[in-house]
Amino acid sequence: MKSVKSRLFLILLISLGSIITLIYTRYTTSTKTTSLIESTYLIMRLDIRLLNMRRAEKDFLSRLDAQELTFFDNNYKAFKTDWEAVVPNLKEQGIDDNLLFLLHDDVENYKSLFNQISDQVIDVGLSINEGLRGQGSTKIWEAERFLKDKEETDMLLTVSDIKRNEKNFVLRHDPYYIAQANILHDKLQKDSKKYPATQKQLQEYRVIVDQIVNAFTTVGLTHKLGLMAELHQNAESIELNLKLIHDTLLPKLHTAKKNAQMKELTIQMVTAITMLIVIMALVGALRSSFESFINLFHDAKTKKSLIPEEELPYSEFKVMAKIANDMISSRFNAEDQLQDLNENLETRVEEATRVIQDLNMEITNTQSEVVFTMGAIGESRSKETGNHVKRVAKYSYLLAIKYGMPEDEARLLEQASPMHDIGKVGIPDAILKKPGKLTEEEFKIMKTHAVLGYGMLNCSERPIFKTAAIVANEHHEKWNGKGYPQGTAGEAIHIYGRITALADVFDALGSDRIYKKAWPDEKIFALIKEESGEHFDPKIVDIFLENLDEFREIREAYRDQDA
Repeated sequence: MKSVKSRLFLILLISLGSIITLIYTRYTTSTKTTSLIESTYLIMRLDIRLLNMRRAEKDFLSRLDAQELTFFDNNYKAFKTDWEAVVPNLKEQGIDDNLLFLLHDDVENYKSLFNQISDQVIDVGLSINEGLRGQGSTKIWEAERFLKDKEETDMLLTVSDIKRNEKNFVLRHDPYYIAQANILHDKLQKDSKKYPATQKQLQEYRVIVDQIVNAFTTVGLTHKLGLMAELHQNAESIELNLKLIHDTLLPKLHTAKKNAQMKELTIQMVTAITMLIVIMALVGALRSSFESFINLFHDAKTKKSLIPEEELPYSEFKVMAKIANDMISSRFNAEDQLQDLNENLETRVEEATRVIQDLNMEITNTQSEVVFTMGAIGESRSKETGNHVKRVAKYSYLLAIKYGMPEDEARLLEQASPMHDIGKVGIPDAILKKPGKLTEEEFKIMKTHAVLGYGMLNCSERPIFKTAAIVANEHHEKWNGKGYPQGTAGEAIHIYGRITALADVFDALGSDRIYKKAWPDEKIFALIKEESGEHFDPKIVDIFLENLDEFREIREAYRDQDA
């Protein structure tokens, strides 16, 4: 058997399916995008490793510092590790295998060439340090000892300056220090003429220094003219290939991000459109079913037949049809009884009149029960009792009478007001029965119950349903124009909506709900007084506050059973 709940469950399934599809799409696109980002990052890091190796190469050749060899080797090992990590991703992204092989081969050649150059430089440096510099140290040491014995302080200082400049040249390969040493040598030759043996030692030391300078110069030329050209060619090839890979990955990364955004947007749009279509179909089906119910009810009374329950698609309307059939059967029975009474009309007129009155009252009561049942259907979905709609009906009638409304119109409002929340049958349970505060999106959906109720009730030409449609549509409007669904203000709000608004709020605040406990009377009365001219019609608020005892009596008479 179909029901409104089954249609709402279908909407929920569509929503869950869309959410699962969106999550899966995000996961797959995120995996591909993450791979591209990781590959791009590793290529950039390889660039940094190469830069560090080239800087270590340059610093080693300029200073002959063994620490630069260690720095070069560390960056080479890190380059190899990053390369092994990024190659599978690069192959997955379609990078040419030949390009990857060529880059790997260039790195190995670069390392090999640098090892050859560094070995040669170290061999020459050791020869210089262990050979020529050893001889020079002997000569200068003997001269220093002699000058110290003779207490030649100025000449000793000059020798010390020559040794310092020699050392700086060996460390930095800067000709400036040799030029300074030569000037000091010339000065020392003049000052040492009085000591021929020492002068000869200093001349021999100068010759050894010149040999050291020539040796370092020869090493530098060999590097520049020999393996260095090939070394730099390899380094530039590595740098060029890394840039080529990087430039290939960037467009792929941008395209992957754009495709992921487009997929998510498409899924969201399709989901929104699908849900809108289903909701519209549900509202249309409910309205059609309600119209069918009203037409069948009218035909049944006209043709003296019962409403065919099997022609109504939803279980909720079948319940209403069963109640209406009871009412129609009662009317048929009444008509049969009236026919029997026609035989002796004069003597039984009083009894017939009483029977008619009782039957009319029963019809009215049955009609009221149909209305209360419809109202209770809407309220029961939000876990509120049927007595809520009865209390709202009584409060509305009392306010209408005190306002000056005619008796028959006040009774009409009393019968129609229970259907003020009938539109809640179209609100999903997840929102309607949520124990906590609604989100902004959930509250937007909740507010649609006013329009849904109006759409269900306004299709009938019956005064009670026309009145009920007005109540359903306007009982959430506010005197200051900040209510919904239309934002109507002041006396532009129908008197039915203004009266039912206060009656509904008073009963809701004084009753336990799934999301709150009942308020004490003092707090309720204070709020209603405070909202006079804001939420409520000031005149209706005054009537309410002047007749509090009568409203309390109604509340006690129709108190919830578990209260």
